[in-house]
Amino acid sequence: MRHGQSFDPELEDQGCVIYPGGHEPVSSALLFRPYAFLEIGDEVVDARGDAWRFEHPWSWYSFSGLTGTPTWPLTLLARGGQPAEAKTVVAETVSGSHEAVEARWRSLTGAEPCVP
Repeated sequence: MRHGQSFDPELEDQGCVIYPGGHEPVSSALLFRPYAFLEIGDEVVDARGDAWRFEHPWSWYSFSGLTGTPTWPLTLLARGGQPAEAKTVVAETVSGSHEAVEARWRSLTGAEPCVP
C-alpha cells in the first residue's frame, strides 16, 4: 500500500505490485513493526488478569469474551502452546498501550489499520 492508503478487504485490486526483476529502482526499509516482541498465536495475560491471544497487531482474542484490547503491561503465558519466557514482553509493555502502538503506526503510514 502507498503512504496514506488504508487496506480495504472488500477491494480486490489495491496497492501496488513490485517486480523485483524489473528495471525500476526499488528500495524499502522497515520503519516500524507493531508488536515485534510477539508472535501470532502468543497467549498473554494483561494487567487486569484477563487472558488474550495475539491474532495480529490489530486483532486480539479474549478468552473470556471481552471486546477491545488488553491493558498493559502484558505477561506472556504461552508461545506455540508451550509455556514461554515472559521477560521481553513485560519489558516492552511496562509503559505505553495498544492505543499508543496504533497511533505510532498511523503517524508513520498515514492510514488506518484494517480491523477484522
